Amino acid sequence: MGTGLGWTDEERVALSRAYHSTSMDAVKWANQSGTLFWAAVVAEWKRLLVGRPGARRRTERGVGGVQK
Repeated sequence: MGTGLGWTDEERVALSRAYHSTSMDAVKWANQSGTLFWAAVVAEWKRLLVGRPGARRRTERGVGGVQK
């Protein structure tokens, strides 16, 4: 099994921000499934990385890759 792209500091910061902003909406996410929550985190993470060098290749990560 090969390894994927390593995470850059910029990606880690964007993921932290995406997770934080998504999880802070307690009303919206109180009764949602984990799958929907993580899909929203990934969508926000991708939005934060738009226009960054190498973002297209790196944002091909799916929910499973981001969730780990």
